[in-house]
Amino acid sequence: MRALCCIAVCLFGAAASDPSKLLEGLKAFSLGDGLGGKTLDKEGGKKEKNVCGDGVMDLATEECDEGKANGLPWPEYVPEVVCPALLINSIEALEEAQRCRTAEDVEFQLNTAIDVVMPNLTIVLPGGVIRSREDPTNLPNLAKSISMPNLIFAQDEIDFDEESPELETLEFASLMYTDDIELQDMPNLRTFSAPKLVSTDSDV
Repeated sequence: MRALCCIAVCLFGAAASDPSKLLEGLKAFSLGDGLGGKTLDKEGGKKEKNVCGDGVMDLATEECDEGKANGLPWPEYVPEVVCPALLINSIEALEEAQRCRTAEDVEFQLNTAIDVVMPNLTIVLPGGVIRSREDPTNLPNLAKSISMPNLIFAQDEIDFDEESPELETLEFASLMYTDDIELQDMPNLRTFSAPKLVSTDSDV
């Protein structure tokens, strides 16, 4: 496969440079409400808004099952699952990162050709999901596939390039927003999937 080109795109014309405005805008798509805690159902009546732990994706109230306050724009996760920037450079590092529900950044530099699944991660803020930015050894990321099925928000970017030579699949089944998507010079990449993406502000 030849290098993937960068194409400027903005879906729905969202002003995605300010993620908080995106969250407000998504309320129009039943991801929140302005009806005093209620939303309209299909018959036009009012129903209770989404609550923590009900299994309904709602960026305006998305919190972990232990959350006590609903209606806030950011998660109410317990401290043990709120993580700093993650550098995933080994199987052990990946196993440790599985506890994280949020992270400041997720950087990959795996030294083993494996399939990566991170089901617990939901929000990356303020960073993104990338191949390691600053690495003096310049070792490649050998992951064969990366799947984050419940990631809904990666503020900065999704960014992979020729330093991920074995990467075949990138799947983000729940991703709604990221500022920038860049996939370049990846000869083995076959699939990039983000079916729920609402907006990206820069390159794809």
